[in-house]
Amino acid sequence: MYGCIEQVVKEIAKDEVKLKEFLSLTDIDEIYEYINEIDPSIEKEEFDEFLVSALGNYMEQNANMLSDYDLAGVVGGVNNAENKPNITNLLISKFSPEDSPKKDFKK
Repeated sequence: MYGCIEQVVKEIAKDEVKLKEFLSLTDIDEIYEYINEIDPSIEKEEFDEFLVSALGNYMEQNANMLSDYDLAGVVGGVNNAENKPNITNLLISKFSPEDSPKKDFKK
């Protein structure tokens, strides 16, 4: 259903320049515009549905992880903002091929 978007994300993951640009994006609209520049056939509604699906799958897979609330009582247990994954990291980690240049998703 979302094959075009997945292909674009895989293409981004294979190119170090595109990957760096993509990982620097912080706004959902910027992410859509970047993906849409690569494949103009991707509609905003399809992209939004794709994000909801990707985030839903991520949350299902990580349902057993401890929340920040659970970790609050542990010294140093709560992540600070720069360590939390953003949507670009999620997409790259989920859809990039093993041979892509993704080494470290932190900016």
